[in-house]
Amino acid sequence: MYFKYLPNLVYTTSDNKNILVKDIFNRVGFRDGKVSNLNMDAYYLDDGETPEDLSNRVYGTPNYHWTILLVNNITNPYEEWPKSQQTLVEYAERKYGANNLTAVHHYVITGTELVVDYDAAKLTDGTHSEVTNMDYEIELNESKRHIFLVKNRFIGDFVKVFRRLVR
Repeated sequence: MYFKYLPNLVYTTSDNKNILVKDIFNRVGFRDGKVSNLNMDAYYLDDGETPEDLSNRVYGTPNYHWTILLVNNITNPYEEWPKSQQTLVEYAERKYGANNLTAVHHYVITGTELVVDYDAAKLTDGTHSEVTNMDYEIELNESKRHIFLVKNRFIGDFVKVFRRLVR
């Protein structure tokens, strides 16, 4: 649905043929990256919830999934949308190795979020905590669960304005 609103452009192939393609670089967004509470709702994603599922539940159609990605400035849902618990474990096993999920990723100063990458031998005073590879990936994944949605009563207007802006 998102791509249907984008304008066409002429692309010349390596063998000098002209073809019409969608201008995927034509993008609109919010000024200064700010989202207004007046027309948006904060939302916390459940495990395994997809943009299509959420769009269907909130707007009555999966076709507005692209609005959710656009509002949250998500250009790569495979990396920027939270993974399900099972997918996250599989991802972490590929990234770090199945036997390295409990290995230390980094240290933090206890009671803060300050990351320190000191040598473990220097951290004997008890003021630092270990963060494992899996803990790190879980924390990163959880931070992606807080998103914004265009309020249901404004979604039609949002799509109309988007359509006008990208033309």
